[in-house]
Amino acid sequence: MAEEHIMPRDGTPTLRRIRRRGKLRPTWYIQYREGGKRHLISTHTRDRSEAEIEFAKFIAARKDQEQEIASYLATPDRISIRECLVAYLEDAEPRVKRFENIAIRATTLDNHFGETRVSSLTRSTCQGYAAARRHKNMTDGTIRCELGTLNAAVRFMVKEGKLTFAPTIWRPDQPPQHDRWLTRSQLAALVRAARHVEDRYWVDGKLSSKTPRQLKERRWYLPLFILLTYYSAQRRTAVLQLQWQRNLMSGYVDLEQRRLYAISNEVAQSQKRRVYGQPIADKLLLLLRYAAKRTRREDGSGYLIECGGRPITQTLRISFKGAVRRAGLDPKVTPHTLLHTGITHLLQSGANVYDVAAYVGKSVQVIQQVYAHHSPDHLEHLASLDRRAR
Repeated sequence: MAEEHIMPRDGTPTLRRIRRRGKLRPTWYIQYREGGKRHLISTHTRDRSEAEIEFAKFIAARKDQEQEIASYLATPDRISIRECLVAYLEDAEPRVKRFENIAIRATTLDNHFGETRVSSLTRSTCQGYAAARRHKNMTDGTIRCELGTLNAAVRFMVKEGKLTFAPTIWRPDQPPQHDRWLTRSQLAALVRAARHVEDRYWVDGKLSSKTPRQLKERRWYLPLFILLTYYSAQRRTAVLQLQWQRNLMSGYVDLEQRRLYAISNEVAQSQKRRVYGQPIADKLLLLLRYAAKRTRREDGSGYLIECGGRPITQTLRISFKGAVRRAGLDPKVTPHTLLHTGITHLLQSGANVYDVAAYVGKSVQVIQQVYAHHSPDHLEHLASLDRRAR
């Protein structure tokens, strides 16, 4: 060759003008590296525009070939479940708020399936996984969530073009919703029990007259949490993250405007619906003003629910269980029961489904499916219909 050019180190195809020995004028060649060797393909032309057309055809044919190879390598019998889970976790970590929950499910799935191929995900395989988890006392709700994570991981691979198709993944039926809620007297008993912290001062379900006065001042945050969750009908995490000042990380309360914001408008919505500008009930407003004197700092910052100047997380579980026990309620009552109670009482008071859905930030479909039967007017219009044949 009379002319030599330096190739890109990665072997990317390039168009080069080379004069072969014995030739008077140079010709355009396509030059690339593959398998550690350098290759030259002549375009059979000395005109650059014609050579570029041939080069474009070569690149298109090469891409088609690479796609065929990728499709061959991306069939379910060649991709492992572990590969799907790893890729899905890498994508989910920066964008999912409760990533740790997904990571725990993925670890459980990986421990069971490991390098098993995606093509092995049949109905019987998934049912075998469910049986193994039930043997470890896992509920169908938990198993359904875990297999849902697997389904999301496999479909993510298809969406990314790393898997040709996703098999149908069997999951247990959705467990029935727990229709557990508190009556108004039970809620009042829970609030009273939450004001006190030591079981030894409770006799036959009543507070002893010998209770030290200082105990009545402790854990004041628990009644606030109970009533705030009940009146707002928000999840435990959303309530615990409420602050006095508008911020980008969590919700806040505006006492002047009498509005509760479950999360700032600047934050992208997660899968859980968010409430913007929920009006604060009169009874709750008095309690919040009292709480502001305790936890709101001079600059206006601070969390609504604090203990010792710090936000509350796990300690709430312990104190809440103690209050439930002292109030004589079902041990299965959880902070989430307060959410159900708040929505149930709204419907029982005669509020319509659409207003309740807008107030608590849930879809109308969820309110109708889970809570609507508590409304005194539920299906009343059907009972009054004229059923005579026409």
